[in-house]
Amino acid sequence: MMNPLPELPGFEILSVVRAANTYTVCRAVRHEDQRPVVIKVLADRTADPLETERLRHEVAVSAELGGVHAIPWESMEQAGQHRVLVAADRAYVPIETPTLRDVVDICNAVADLHECSLMHLGLGPVQYLRDPATNDVVFEDLRTTRSMVNNRVDRSAMQRERHRLPYLAPELSGRTDHQVDHRADLYALGISFFEWLTGQHPFVATTPIEWIHAHLAIVPPQTDDLNPDLPRGVGKIIDRLLSKDPSDRYMTARAVAQDLDRCIRGEPIATEDEQRRFFQIPSTLYGRDGDLQQLRSFFATITAERSSAGLFISGYSGIGKTSLIMESISDIVAEKGSFVRGKYDQLNRNVPYQG
Repeated sequence: MMNPLPELPGFEILSVVRAANTYTVCRAVRHEDQRPVVIKVLADRTADPLETERLRHEVAVSAELGGVHAIPWESMEQAGQHRVLVAADRAYVPIETPTLRDVVDICNAVADLHECSLMHLGLGPVQYLRDPATNDVVFEDLRTTRSMVNNRVDRSAMQRERHRLPYLAPELSGRTDHQVDHRADLYALGISFFEWLTGQHPFVATTPIEWIHAHLAIVPPQTDDLNPDLPRGVGKIIDRLLSKDPSDRYMTARAVAQDLDRCIRGEPIATEDEQRRFFQIPSTLYGRDGDLQQLRSFFATITAERSSAGLFISGYSGIGKTSLIMESISDIVAEKGSFVRGKYDQLNRNVPYQG
């Protein structure tokens, strides 16, 4: 992590709003016009073209959102060895220890982001500010956002950012066949809520493979056991957010906010049918229970005997061979096994080493 008070030519740093793993948000005065500004500076001083592009992306997303739930960045400037984003100072206040009412507001902010067809894919417990002028929740970092319309996500890149691993949804691990969509944000919210309300992370891990194993295979403890003072129903909300299968989570962040609001008022949370009025094609594998059981039995036998063997799955293209295998990965991960995959595309037979 960088120095909490970085020296930046052209700026007088007044205070640090937030010092995160990869960036610092500061309140400052710009020398050239003596204007009070808020700036974001990355921890890495190297001029990485990818990071520069991500900063430009954040400026574009902020403009697209019209400054709602986003710091309205005006420019990207060079300050010594650093590239910094600059915006007018609105005296943002970090949300350090959220109350349940703060959590409701955060969920509504995430819902607004999703309704603009954007996934955040970088949510964590240290991410949110308050705009005192509007009382809106503001995302202090939007570099990781992706469009929900063309949601091509580089899962391997997400895993390389070690500070994101504690909040990585199972479908972002590359070890499942589930499609990545806005519900990955809901999983990250569930992890954050768990930390805020219990004071600890639901999983214990240190290495990347341990984190991925936890997200795929370990059932988190009950929040009600760790914090008995929580309003009734909050634990069930967190349990649903932390479901391994995206189809078992809430469909929208707005539904999460509404259920939390019911808990605050002492009312029962909504039924599953009410939450599933939003159409979403499930990623659950249907009609292959027998085949899946055969795979699991085969793997269990090999594991118990500590032996080695081969198993071949054949069939016409498109009948679901890959989906069947991907569905069984959780069993391999549960035993801390390794999964290696490759593909030989029949349309690329003329390309050497294409497999």
